[in-house]
Amino acid sequence: MDRWLGRTLGGGRDRLYFRARGSGGPGVENHCGRFGAHVRESVGDACWKHVASVFSFGGGSPDPDCPRRGGRAKKFWSFVRSLEKDASGINTPRENGVLKTGALGGASVCGGRFRSAFTRGSGGGVPSEGAGPFAAVGEVAVDPNGVVGLLNGLGVHGAPGPGGLGAGVLKGCSSGIAPVLTYIFSESLAQGAVPDDWRRANVAPVFERGEKCGAANYRPVSLACICCKTLEHIIVSNIGRHLALGNILADCQHGFRGQGSCEAQLVQFYHDLVGDLDRAVGRGRRRTGVVVVDFAGAFGRVPRERLLYKLGFCGIGGSARKWVDSWLSGRSRRVVLDGRASGPV
Repeated sequence: MDRWLGRTLGGGRDRLYFRARGSGGPGVENHCGRFGAHVRESVGDACWKHVASVFSFGGGSPDPDCPRRGGRAKKFWSFVRSLEKDASGINTPRENGVLKTGALGGASVCGGRFRSAFTRGSGGGVPSEGAGPFAAVGEVAVDPNGVVGLLNGLGVHGAPGPGGLGAGVLKGCSSGIAPVLTYIFSESLAQGAVPDDWRRANVAPVFERGEKCGAANYRPVSLACICCKTLEHIIVSNIGRHLALGNILADCQHGFRGQGSCEAQLVQFYHDLVGDLDRAVGRGRRRTGVVVVDFAGAFGRVPRERLLYKLGFCGIGGSARKWVDSWLSGRSRRVVLDGRASGPV
């Protein structure tokens, strides 16, 4: 509604809101209610004036051919495309060529599409070479001061996930809630078990490319429990430290590392490419070859058994490996649009 508010109405609305919240007097509240009705009426008038201007031609008389005249085609089709969006801002998706209206229909279509992005890997093809040559990782220790630091670093504008416990609450009560979370985290690691609520996630569709009405053109982004993500950060930090100290990862691995980035990988690639070109010129050649491989949906298609074997081969066992196994088992996701949710994915 704010797109139809001018400075006068918007400023008056905000001033009355703060006055009513500060004083709480009945006179201010009544005046605020009357002004709110006036704002809604003015917003409705502005909206219909905009619609009339889209379908008007010349001096304001309606003309059905106006979209093709006077440079109004862009404005007309922009208005038509805006009608295809629901309250969540996502275009109405199509399923078998049929538009699914409403938030529930859009969530169901996206949920059915995202189901194909996750696989149930079988145990076949998993190597059986036993333990690897790397040292074993130590047990993961949870420190209350570290938990406080992680909670204080949370962004308050993030989505709360399926549990409904927002980051602002955890950040504001970090000192008081840290000992409780430390105990829960320690027990979860000791038992190698993840609570059922932590294995549920809400999925938000994020547009990537192509037509916005196609569910295949949206990328699923999981919004999980913030407490579980905090424990994940602790476990990942311990695993990353173990991999770095043991020199397990190759130097050419730049992604998802503390000292790596896309820029560092690009610099390394440019250095290798120029060096190969220099060697090619020295051998009488003027060209070199580059092979680019893109793994689509790689993270959602890694079989769980192979990942667990790889963790054990790298020396990551004990409670950390058992916790990861529990975290990957029995997970469920649901697509949520404008408060309406699809079935579990």
